[in-house]
Amino acid sequence: MSDFGSQSGRLNHNEWIDLFGDPISTKPPGRQFDSFSEHPVRRSFFPKTSSKEPLSTNKFYSNIFLGTQTQGVWTLPYMIWWNKTGRIPGLSVSHTEQQQFTTGPIPSADPFQYYISPIGIASITFSAKEFAEGSSNISLTNPHSRSVNLNLHANTNKYGPVGHKITFPLVQGMGFVTGRYDQLTPIIFSCFEFVEIEAFPGPYGGAQKWRLSLSDGKMWLLYVFPAAGSQSPEFTYNPGEGLVGSCEFTGVIQIAKADAEGQKCGLEEITDSAAGTYPATVEMTGGVAGDVGSYRFEYKCWRDEECEGALMYALPHHVASFDDNTARGRTGLKLQSPTKGLMEAVRGNIWTMTERNLPTNITWLVSGGQRLNRHAVELIERTLVTELQSNITAETNLNSMYFSGKASYLRPSFPHDVVKKENLTREALGKLTAALDPYVNNRQNPPLVYDDTWKGLITSAIKQDLMADFGNGMYNDHHFHHGYFVYTAAVIVRLERNLNRGKSPWFERNRDWVNLLVRDVANPSTLDPYFPESRSFDWFHGHSWAKGLFESADGKDQESSSEDMNYGYSQKLWGIVTGDKAMEARADLMLSVMKRSSNQYFLLKKGNRNHPPGFIKNKVTGILFENKVDHTTYFGHVMEYIQGIHMIPITPISPWYRDPVFCREEWETWFSNGRVNKKEGGWNGILQANRALFDPKGSWRFFTDHDFVNEYLDPGASKSWYLALIAGLGGAD
Repeated sequence: MSDFGSQSGRLNHNEWIDLFGDPISTKPPGRQFDSFSEHPVRRSFFPKTSSKEPLSTNKFYSNIFLGTQTQGVWTLPYMIWWNKTGRIPGLSVSHTEQQQFTTGPIPSADPFQYYISPIGIASITFSAKEFAEGSSNISLTNPHSRSVNLNLHANTNKYGPVGHKITFPLVQGMGFVTGRYDQLTPIIFSCFEFVEIEAFPGPYGGAQKWRLSLSDGKMWLLYVFPAAGSQSPEFTYNPGEGLVGSCEFTGVIQIAKADAEGQKCGLEEITDSAAGTYPATVEMTGGVAGDVGSYRFEYKCWRDEECEGALMYALPHHVASFDDNTARGRTGLKLQSPTKGLMEAVRGNIWTMTERNLPTNITWLVSGGQRLNRHAVELIERTLVTELQSNITAETNLNSMYFSGKASYLRPSFPHDVVKKENLTREALGKLTAALDPYVNNRQNPPLVYDDTWKGLITSAIKQDLMADFGNGMYNDHHFHHGYFVYTAAVIVRLERNLNRGKSPWFERNRDWVNLLVRDVANPSTLDPYFPESRSFDWFHGHSWAKGLFESADGKDQESSSEDMNYGYSQKLWGIVTGDKAMEARADLMLSVMKRSSNQYFLLKKGNRNHPPGFIKNKVTGILFENKVDHTTYFGHVMEYIQGIHMIPITPISPWYRDPVFCREEWETWFSNGRVNKKEGGWNGILQANRALFDPKGSWRFFTDHDFVNEYLDPGASKSWYLALIAGLGGAD
């Protein structure tokens, strides 16, 4: 990546900022946080990890260690699960095509509300004669953000799994499902009949290849590679049992879905040539130079060996940002993902994705090149004076981190930029610091605790209710919750420095508290002993997952793409005021990746190819799961909720990532011709503020109309802020 800086004439090598080399901090949580060691979800399936090692809570493989441990894990393009109650227990593998998806609740509706990929289709199951229901067990080893090893043990005793095992390296995007057998007699089973079994010589000496045609019309490729000194088993087909090996086996068995259409194009040769290679871990690096950023996945094989020629599947947003070297590895071999369109197989052990035009110039306020007229400024000032009369401390002292943070977010925090009256700036600053005081000292009700099991800051209300504060104690929604506080903290520091000749006593007292919130959500390094790496953001999917330690039949999910963006924007601003260039640059890169993924998967402009055509007219996904998309919300099936949860909060980052063409399409679909006037409460204000992204003058008329009432403001929103933003977009006459 040393030549990265040459991609822009403004940059040079010296401007390169490494994003993932160092932790933000390694300080322990402050004394205001009690230690909590009784989390209801234990980490017993990680026997080889130290109890002090932070573990990921929101990653793709968490279904393996939650609840029944039998729910699916989406490595993509495959789904795998521990089929421990099947006729032949083992690890089952499934892959579905779009024509298999179920739509509803009215399949013929246009658009339909949801679609879902069927689960539980055990096309291929890895097993062994030594496995038996009730005696086999699992363990997880080598856990990372993008990979983990799943071990299926033949036996268990009172101390846990013992005996010989099959080890499956689970890596996001893996082209093969690979099982490393340790002295077990292999069985390869299918829930379908084997209608044709063809044997071929393997890719190299001693290896075997099988072509398995199933009664559902699909074909799978099976490869067998004995370890040095191990006998290669002969396989016999037994109806009701599958392919059964003739002897104990130590070595590797791999399967891959064959593209039935691709057989005519010679694409099976690509799979053949890649067989025998399989990544076990992924090392991620990245950096930024000016307004160009890059992140790289380097796939490592067993025992950290090079994985040259690995076959991995890329999502559409990866392919769109590949550098030239990575793009040369594209094969044309494609398989469907459940909720993100077609994936393409790529050869190579290194992927480099490049994002240009990072939001380096987007900071505190939208200007749009507009010079605000005197009347607009006077109106904003009058509005601000009125809003400063409110009791912000009382309005933000709530029993929820989410609602408290949201209530402080867009309070009168921008007088310095527009009104430029020192007395108003001081008054606003005093109210903001008073509102945050209970939280920086952890005196809110309920306070946070430091969870010593999984390593993170969680609500102490988990002791009474797992779902308290939207499941905060189970690590749900931390990026939503913390983002609002990080933003408000950045505003306080900026205003205080503007008033005190560059000094901020509040920053000196409280920077560690804010950094803890950032570390809990987006710690960039495995060297931080108190928080896992990148708890919320999934660098493979290009967005965060909101679901924490809850098992889920359809995998992880996220409901609000905009609050995900808001976290990245808030981290960026905190990086600016702290002078932490790596934090700021990392946020810029996250925001750019999220912009790409949001417009591919969440915000559905006409022509979107990653969702079924009958779903696109919804304009947003609603809740995006790994296996399902449902145009609804967790808190109600009301259109302004469903669309608006992907808008809030409206900030300077909104016009950068929300395409005005898309925003107009969405408006015309759901809210035009007076329909928006029927929306009550704060959602009306959200919809009208979002309108400014494509019709700023119409938005300005709404907020300056004599009939405007404060009930149109979402808790935490302020009319003065909306007016300043809309004026900056050109809405003020």
